[in-house]
Amino acid sequence: MEIKQLQCLVVCAETGSFTRAAEAMYINQSNVSRMIRALEEELGTTLFKRSKKGIFLTMEGEQVYRKAKTILFRIDHLKFPEQSKNLDHFTISSFPGMGIAEEFTRLCQDFQGEEVVFRYYAEGTGSMLNKLEHHNSDVGFIYSSEKQMPKLQHVLKKRGLIFFPLYRALPALYFHRGHPLEAKNRLLTVQRDQGKSILDLEEARSLTGGLHFARLAYDYEENYYDLRETIFSLQLEEKLKMAHQVNDISSLYLLLKNTDFCYLGHVWMDKEGERPVNINFRGDFQYLPIQSSDGDIFSGYVIRQDEVRLAYLNELLESLIDKVGQEDAFLNIKALY
Repeated sequence: MEIKQLQCLVVCAETGSFTRAAEAMYINQSNVSRMIRALEEELGTTLFKRSKKGIFLTMEGEQVYRKAKTILFRIDHLKFPEQSKNLDHFTISSFPGMGIAEEFTRLCQDFQGEEVVFRYYAEGTGSMLNKLEHHNSDVGFIYSSEKQMPKLQHVLKKRGLIFFPLYRALPALYFHRGHPLEAKNRLLTVQRDQGKSILDLEEARSLTGGLHFARLAYDYEENYYDLRETIFSLQLEEKLKMAHQVNDISSLYLLLKNTDFCYLGHVWMDKEGERPVNINFRGDFQYLPIQSSDGDIFSGYVIRQDEVRLAYLNELLESLIDKVGQEDAFLNIKALY
């Protein structure tokens, strides 16, 4: 058994695809399949179920995955013992486009010169929860809808995790300035003072019929994703399956900036939950908030029930609250302790 095989197993489990695992590891898909097959033969068990929707860990595979994560984590910390001996670490995971990356840079600046190493990972919900459960991350920022919350809470409880909602959010169409949708956005801006600042589903459906989309590779595929019914109501399932895909926010910015593609994402709401606050895409981009079919959508954070580095998390939350202006949201973390 080789370390490379364990790394391959972990990447396959977290991407849900041999193809995406090969891309992430910069090797051929045939090499990925060969390593997994060799590992299965050595262990005498099937690690993955194959289906049209991707690959999934078997019960035995889940056990091997957890042990592989622990082994790789320990190996990683053995590599540089002299550098990390007296250093503290704080790792943040976030769904892309939540505005956390900007706050991460402020956190690094605020603690500059102190013996702490900060890490930031932009990733999907499944990978994020795995990192938190196995102590490879300290806090994860995600979206969850009111309708999906019971399922999410059930999964989190089994993993020893807990979710705290921070802000309400709405679905939103993002596009570049000068896009054909800009006229509709100007109209909504004019109407905002009369209380009309959100597209209802019928209006949105009439607009999206002729649009083309770009998306992040792990959007709309997570088990706990919050826009399922909204996507169905807008009749966007097939369009999003055919959307051009990127796996980082910078590439998405460039794609939206230089084409007439749109992105279905989120926009945070103000303290009263009445007006949208754009923190995700700035400068060259505009957005149209859309009525949700999924109930209230919450932006929030996930932590382990047994521990959390409060000093760093508090600093991060205070910065986010200053940005959106929802002072009451900070009571969530205080209530826990």
